[in-house]
Amino acid sequence: MTQVKRSLVRTATALVFGTALAVSVAMPASAVVHTNEYYTSKAKCVTSAEWYTNHGWSIVVYCDVTASSGGVAHQWYSLFQRG
Repeated sequence: MTQVKRSLVRTATALVFGTALAVSVAMPASAVVHTNEYYTSKAKCVTSAEWYTNHGWSIVVYCDVTASSGGVAHQWYSLFQRG
């Protein structure tokens, strides 16, 4: 997961301080503008740069982790928020 988070920080920096802010005025109430999938030995993770009118840009990673019971636990982590 550490490798995933390092990659996400680089993605967040490029998105938030790059072209993403230029289109923020035209964004709807909520939108996902960029998504990447990451796979680890125990989880499939998806990271998104998301825009919400109530708090601005947020870099979020959602992970589907296989639980010991065999089910899937959905977890999310907010890595970066600007707004």
